[in-house]
Amino acid sequence: MVTSTRRSLFAEILLVLLLTILGFAVIGYHPGLEDDGVYLTAIKADLNPSLYPHDRNFFQLQLQATLFDGAMARAINLTGISVAW
Repeated sequence: MVTSTRRSLFAEILLVLLLTILGFAVIGYHPGLEDDGVYLTAIKADLNPSLYPHDRNFFQLQLQATLFDGAMARAINLTGISVAW
């Protein structure tokens, strides 16, 4: 009986994990598509604030609840990869 319960728990955890991954794939950030205009602009502004001296609030307002742009800017600084990559 213990083995059956563990299998059931494992199956439920696996199902939730797969649904979570599917959710990120469907709803998450899509590089090069509709989100790119906001996210890429915010990342570039984090890397070099002088690029957007005016109207920076437009994209900052949309990204205030996420850590994505700051995390990507830090990753670019740490690794030295190009923003386009």
